[in-house]
Amino acid sequence: MILLGAKMSLSNKIRTFFKKIKALDKIISPGGLHQARNKLDPKLYKHLQNTILKTFYEEAKDENKKWKNNQIYAVDVSTINLPKSEETLAFFSVQSNQSPTERVQGYGSFLYDVLNELPINQELEAKQSEIKFVFDSHCDYYDENTIVLYDRAYASNALVALHKSLSVPCVIRCSTSSSFSIVSEFLKSDSFDSVYKLVIPKEKRIEWKKYNLPSSVNVRLIKVILSTGEVEVLLTTLLDQELYPLDDFAWLYHQRWKIETYFDRLKNQLDVERFSSGFLLHIEQDFYARVFMSALESIVIKSEQQILDQECDKKNTKYRYRINKSISYAELHDEVIALLYDESIPIEEAYAEIRVLFRLSPSPIRPDNNAPRVKKSASYQLWHQKYRKKTGH
Repeated sequence: MILLGAKMSLSNKIRTFFKKIKALDKIISPGGLHQARNKLDPKLYKHLQNTILKTFYEEAKDENKKWKNNQIYAVDVSTINLPKSEETLAFFSVQSNQSPTERVQGYGSFLYDVLNELPINQELEAKQSEIKFVFDSHCDYYDENTIVLYDRAYASNALVALHKSLSVPCVIRCSTSSSFSIVSEFLKSDSFDSVYKLVIPKEKRIEWKKYNLPSSVNVRLIKVILSTGEVEVLLTTLLDQELYPLDDFAWLYHQRWKIETYFDRLKNQLDVERFSSGFLLHIEQDFYARVFMSALESIVIKSEQQILDQECDKKNTKYRYRINKSISYAELHDEVIALLYDESIPIEEAYAEIRVLFRLSPSPIRPDNNAPRVKKSASYQLWHQKYRKKTGH
């Protein structure tokens, strides 16, 4: 029932669930559900997520997208609006924005496979340093065959040293006013691709001594000229200039944008901010359940996406097309009970019913469609998602 989300009232969700499993004679009350879910560890959903990811990476090797034999991960945080309750006020941050209306917010930190569109790990915590999530949790999922992409908020000596100690490559965008002295030096030079020694301050080595951080790291600094003419500086531990030439990095770092589009889908299609309760335990259940559903959706559509890709190749279409995620999310939501619970329906039969619908109204991929980002008010965004986006007006 938790996987069904919080779009309907609790009573309607209970009735819908028991109706689908043909057990109306065993229906429970909202109070009964509340008591039952108090016994449910939210880590269940992370376990389910890890299980399907392990299966995908080990068995669906033909569908696993890599770049130069590497998985490409991105790390970022997104602010999550939460219900206001005694528990959330005590644990999370309160944001007022000079307004009498207080909002309770947490940080959702994600590790995301950008080529396969899969959430690898996620944490929901009170606002804190973005880098702390990496040290405390995300780095457990790194290996030497992954390249991790970061934006400017992660430009840190300690983070670069961590990647060196783990033998895991990284690419970090640096601010042109970066605190790294080598970045300032590099910007003044005529070079577009240079190797520097980054010295790790002693206090950082003490702070993270359990990771055995090195005292210095050799890094490459790369200049990328954006379409606007702006110069972007990337710091990377990928030192092999033959295997990873300068021209690769504009494309490579651009892949980080896919975690931003994932945040948009998570909030506006899966309603990750629509919680069924103000209790911390229930909030964690809802959050991790939504992310699990997003991972499940990304995996179950992959075979249909391959068929769609083959049709595009055969017909030589102007644009490539992709599964419309608004449709696939909706269909998966409607059939999740048949897929994961109802043993009277063979899983192949349940999947066959939705796979045809997955391919309805595919979305064209327009690579040059770069609309400028315009910051909208919270009230406009709510109106857009609830009404305009759904009606097309």
